[in-house]
Amino acid sequence: MSAEHAALVAGAALLEQGRRVDALSHGVTWAALLTGVIALGFGGRGAHGFAAMAAAAVLVGLVELWFAARVDLDAQLFRHLAAEAGAGRLDLARFDAGLHLAGLIPAPTATRGIGARIAGARRLLGAQAAVCALQLMLMAAAGAIAWRQA
Repeated sequence: MSAEHAALVAGAALLEQGRRVDALSHGVTWAALLTGVIALGFGGRGAHGFAAMAAAAVLVGLVELWFAARVDLDAQLFRHLAAEAGAGRLDLARFDAGLHLAGLIPAPTATRGIGARIAGARRLLGAQAAVCALQLMLMAAAGAIAWRQA
């Protein structure tokens, strides 16, 4: 196994962790949606504040969903590149030309190396995790509002 092949396999495996982040976000999104609706239904002093935080958590969950789709796409592309590298057919310039034809990247001016691609993918996964963390903080704030008003 070449170093390029190993790096691409590791990159794909790393990006697949985005599915775990996405699963957590889905749970938080559904919890926020349900508890927000229930809070508005029962009313009370803190219902509107709780519901506003829950609604914000739902909206942030939609942003996370976009990141999850993008991270998953990159994971699939890395798996493809790893297979190409394993077969000795890795051609990043040709791959970039195909991505451009598919409308996924602007016209490539220079071929990025594998290290730069993995670094970019790590940043994308980090952004997905940060958005999920924000969603969790919003739900914690909603819980604090509910607790304080109880």
